[in-house]
Amino acid sequence: MTWLDQILDAHKDFESPMNYWRWSAIAALSAVMRDQIYLDRWFYKIYPNVYVMLYGESGIKKGPPIAMANKLVHSVGNTNI
Repeated sequence: MTWLDQILDAHKDFESPMNYWRWSAIAALSAVMRDQIYLDRWFYKIYPNVYVMLYGESGIKKGPPIAMANKLVHSVGNTNI
């Protein structure tokens, strides 16, 4: 079971859509990795930047996945938010 699968399994009973949990976790992982991972192309480097926007109706519970991602990034402590 991957880390992402564990996150999704832990939050499967919440009201928020599973895609919100998935993309919030991916955004948190991207924020923690920063510029540590890249593809080296002889003259330049390609960094896997991830930009995520959770879009949905009012009241669809976008807040809990965002709070989870925020807590994960803060617990690592290598990224300014």
